[in-house]
Amino acid sequence: MQSLRDYEGELKRLAWRLQYQEKRRARRERGYYEEMNLPSYRMEDEALTRLQCGELVASLSSSSGRQVITGLYFRDRTESQLAREMNVSQQAVNKWKHNMLRQLSRKINSGS
Repeated sequence: MQSLRDYEGELKRLAWRLQYQEKRRARRERGYYEEMNLPSYRMEDEALTRLQCGELVASLSSSSGRQVITGLYFRDRTESQLAREMNVSQQAVNKWKHNMLRQLSRKINSGS
């Protein structure tokens, strides 16, 4: 039979797990379709935004980089899922993501 102290310990562990999962979810980048559900989303801008995003992603220099950005932000895959699909490590996917985001940032800031 469990004592009150055992139940308190189990409750604290469950609360910690829930808190940890929520922090991880909150830090995760939002995909394109999650952005659409935000209160600031405007329906009339969707087509233009999709075209602009598509053009920017298509202009990336690497096909693997395009696959990573498309998978993470348009198909709402996780880095681990993409890594399995691409037969690379999760760290490699993360590196591709950062490199491609840097490249996109340069393109946007340069205006081309």
